[in-house]
Amino acid sequence: MDVLLRASELERQGRSIMRLEVGQPQSGAPAKVVAEAAKALVEQRLAYTEALGILPLRRRISQHYRDVYGVERLLLLLPQRPLLLVPQRLLLLLLPPLLLPPGAFLLAFLAAFDAGDRVAVASASYPCYRNILNALGCKVVTIPINAEYKVTSKELRAVLDKEDRDRQLGTASHGEGPASITPPVKGIILSSPSNPTGAMLSGEELAGLSALCEERGITFISDEIYHGICFEGQRAETALTHSRACVVINSFSKYFSMTGWRLGWMVVPPAMVDAVNRLAQNLYINAPTLSQASLVAMFLYCDAQQNLYINAPTLSQASLLGAVAAFDCEEELEGHIRKYSENRRILLQASIAIGRRAYRSCELDAPGLTDMGLTEVAPSDGAFYLYVDTSRAVRDSGAGSIPV
Repeated sequence: MDVLLRASELERQGRSIMRLEVGQPQSGAPAKVVAEAAKALVEQRLAYTEALGILPLRRRISQHYRDVYGVERLLLLLPQRPLLLVPQRLLLLLLPPLLLPPGAFLLAFLAAFDAGDRVAVASASYPCYRNILNALGCKVVTIPINAEYKVTSKELRAVLDKEDRDRQLGTASHGEGPASITPPVKGIILSSPSNPTGAMLSGEELAGLSALCEERGITFISDEIYHGICFEGQRAETALTHSRACVVINSFSKYFSMTGWRLGWMVVPPAMVDAVNRLAQNLYINAPTLSQASLVAMFLYCDAQQNLYINAPTLSQASLLGAVAAFDCEEELEGHIRKYSENRRILLQASIAIGRRAYRSCELDAPGLTDMGLTEVAPSDGAFYLYVDTSRAVRDSGAGSIPV
């Protein structure tokens, strides 16, 4: 965020800045979402709701998991009375914006890890993972990405096996002191599609990671915020398909283009429900009624109702009602994906080689990345990023020594 702040300062000074530092969709929220939220405001549908939030949104997100991923075992609970949509798997809760990613990462890390625990991240990953883990006193273990810009079970196992050997030999590991007392890795967090590389894990790769994590007792946190933004006919898979013990975090910000609305959800396994419950109760009681303009929807894997807070922020119910409409805006949202795909096509023109894959010439007159000398590019299977090695270009131009 320091880069964002500096860019804003330069803009206020009259400088023209090309903003590449934030994952902001080009388009705003879908028209139906805005219309529904405006209607809710005009009609003053802003009173208290049940603690778990409005039922239409919980039902719609549950349907989304069923329709898109085939995840059937979901449970929704209402205050006083359970509503079983399908057998015993899911509880949807609504929380203040404190808990939207990266706040959701904070809650997940607090629930899953203790200070001193060792948590793995990819060498190319969302910076907030590392920052939050460090702030909580966890030890970050960096897993190098492979030639396809991913961390799979192969890369994770290589690090785990090396640490096992080091412990047996009594040698140091990861610069953390004697390996004989270095505890094993407790968790791993990965995004797919990835921020920042755009690389996406296949179903087979997700299954392998899930199996290895369960074998080693590692908590697997799957950041699925960029689901829906995929290219070349690919579809993202959820870790829930392969694991009953994973944690999943998702959001309305990216695919639904609702960054400022601050809505999202989270799925946690039954073993974490009590910890999440206690943490949420102590992090807040409820958001101030009219001081917050948004909230978060959380999915919790659990088997019983939990009373986490009094109510969701009142004004935010307009956001929730709008979020229900978001699931009925597929045509408009897929139009966004076509725009992203065209931008990606332009940048990846001129047969840019990516690992073992190559993109065909796009027959455009504008120069592509290859023409600029930028040939090391991540796959960009999804999300709206291109991860490019600019070190040679920066070195040759001398730009790296020019202060902004």
